[in-house]
Amino acid sequence: MSSPSSVTRWPRRRPRDLIAGLGGHDNVKKVEAAAETRLRVVVKDPTAIDEAALKAAGIAGMVSVGDRTWHLIARPNADQYAAEMRGQLAATPQPA
Repeated sequence: MSSPSSVTRWPRRRPRDLIAGLGGHDNVKKVEAAAETRLRVVVKDPTAIDEAALKAAGIAGMVSVGDRTWHLIARPNADQYAAEMRGQLAATPQPA
């Protein structure tokens, strides 16, 4: 299990990089932790996902678990990563 300090060392750019790899802010509908090491994401357009960009951002693997739902194998403390991603998504102005 990771210590709390390892969470703070997770680069702040990583949530941004993961969002970009998922097709950008407009493509990500939902992010949540699915387990200690997994993120569950729902996207609008699965074809917009850039798997190479996600791997470059630290994702070990990914699998489709539904029409627009994906599990991303991240690392321990996925709940913290999901919260950071949701914060960045919420802080981005949505088009009118």
